[in-house]
Amino acid sequence: MGGRAPLPDPRAGLTLVELMVALAISAVLLAMILSSMHQDVRGFQERTALSAQERSARDMLLRIEGALEFAQGATSTTLVGQPAGTGDGSLKVADLRGFPDFGTLLVAPGTAAEERIRYAGLEPAGREFQNLQRGVGCGAPRSHGAGEPVLWSGLAIPIKTQVAPAAFLFEGVSLELGGPVFYRGDGTGFCFREPIASRPGGGFVDGGGVSVLYFEPVALLSEAERGTDLNRDGDQLDQFDLGRLRMRLDASSLGGAATDTSLCAPMILQERCAPGSDLDGDGFQDPIFLWVADARRLRIRLFLLVG
Repeated sequence: MGGRAPLPDPRAGLTLVELMVALAISAVLLAMILSSMHQDVRGFQERTALSAQERSARDMLLRIEGALEFAQGATSTTLVGQPAGTGDGSLKVADLRGFPDFGTLLVAPGTAAEERIRYAGLEPAGREFQNLQRGVGCGAPRSHGAGEPVLWSGLAIPIKTQVAPAAFLFEGVSLELGGPVFYRGDGTGFCFREPIASRPGGGFVDGGGVSVLYFEPVALLSEAERGTDLNRDGDQLDQFDLGRLRMRLDASSLGGAATDTSLCAPMILQERCAPGSDLDGDGFQDPIFLWVADARRLRIRLFLLVG
């Protein structure tokens, strides 16, 4: 009488095959847990970085607000240019009042002769920009004649004609609370005078020198290298400057030297060769600074890179 094979003891250990399967499942589960933990840690780190950069940006804005509390917006508007040729010497103008001691000029804006010229000094007599670097901002040197307008390019200001202006009258259109605003300038800086004393009967005495807030590029970011469309324009062909804001305070009226300090870490984005361009994909330009002189209002818009 043939006997039956004994049933496996339910208390017996796992076979080798069962053990291998169990280990494989455990390994997969462990990998999933570790991956989830890694994502959680990375997400926490990114949220922490965002929170830190937001705090840094808020602190910076409070510092700017404090510096501008009693300041007067400088009148860096159109000046009359004289022949400058294409050399790197100096550029003679009618008046330098309202210009900081360094920056970039926008000469003959909206014309075929348009050029950005960087300067690093002012003539003491107040008639010349000195130490020039021609054709900056991805441009080229041009010849210029007397009577051409000269602007400090960092300052973005609304133009007078806001109803269907001709294209050569403005550099961009910003979306503000009251609707679209046509403006001229790059919007990468703001120049101002600090008062040094109160006037009898109210108001303040200008400090004489011109201080400036400005964007300083530090590194180049490429959409192609990062594999992402940062400004959401449908391609990955754009390049961006990653930089920070700096504040240069002119203390010459008080007998001191100018101080130049960084206000934040490199975290602010601007499109290379197109400062103040559309960074959020809404069809409007995004200058960092927009100065509305009539309302004495400075609007600051920052785009921060996190991660």
